[in-house]
Amino acid sequence: MKNNLRPLRQFTMMIISALLCIGFLAGCTVSSDISQETVSDEKLLSAMRFYSFLQPWGETQSLSVATESSEVDFVPPSEDALPGESDPVPLLTYRYMTGTVEALYRDEEKNTELRIRKSTARSGEELVEEYRRDNRKGASSSEEARKETFDDLTVYCLGDGDLTEIAWFTKTDGNYAIIYTPGTEDSGLSEGELKTLVSAL
Repeated sequence: MKNNLRPLRQFTMMIISALLCIGFLAGCTVSSDISQETVSDEKLLSAMRFYSFLQPWGETQSLSVATESSEVDFVPPSEDALPGESDPVPLLTYRYMTGTVEALYRDEEKNTELRIRKSTARSGEELVEEYRRDNRKGASSSEEARKETFDDLTVYCLGDGDLTEIAWFTKTDGNYAIIYTPGTEDSGLSEGELKTLVSAL
């Protein structure tokens, strides 16, 4: 592994400063122990996977374009499975990159946003990493995730109390993530809303 990574190390370290700046602007922070002097092969691979999310996402209104471009078979939840009861968060667009697809829902009036991601290239934790690094209550990267079990499926959750803002889980066809940004503080997906959404994916 070290021999394979050695040719990439010098080039990667040349761009790490620029990536750190981009990561900061994207609302992300990177551990200070990733430096030219101390970087290990494991940390190098982790940084490369994380910064791959900074590549431009493609956007489309077409589900078929998103799935074909990402090479991920993805079926978004039906409208009645979305949070919001009689007024669910509307779909804004689909986003995609190789191995990952996202359905982005947004309600501008309520300042509410929902992202549903599926990936065959990244783990569930990697899908939510950029959001675990922010400063929202209950979403710090150091917090121990709460575990919920729905029909023998383990779902890892972060949020305020029993409410969930970030969740990730793995099914046989891929890794999933749910990132919910409610319009008000002390809010999030209830256990029932989360179960309905997870079951619909």
